[in-house]
Amino acid sequence: MKKAYQISCSIAVLLVIWEVVSLAQFVPISLFPPPTQVISAFKEMALSGELFRDIQASLWRAIVGFFIGSIGGISVGLLTGRVKVLHNYLSPVIQLFRPLPPVAIIPLVIV
Repeated sequence: MKKAYQISCSIAVLLVIWEVVSLAQFVPISLFPPPTQVISAFKEMALSGELFRDIQASLWRAIVGFFIGSIGGISVGLLTGRVKVLHNYLSPVIQLFRPLPPVAIIPLVIV
């Protein structure tokens, strides 16, 4: 019970600080809106159905991208494992990216 109280208090303090910093306009409100505006926009979008439509579109893109990437990755893996010539050409490139953390590769993939 004490842990839940501490978590609740820390979240409340964070929200109050966020609200104060946003309303003091240290950063433009268009870039850093206060939580009250975020919550009201959330309610408005949820009631109009726009939020769920956007979530559905985003999930669809993520799922399609995951399957395209999976098919591509599995295909390349199987081909490099079975065809020695492809292994000889692709292995150095694949090994080049192996030590990089995935978070560092994401911007390269986006570009």
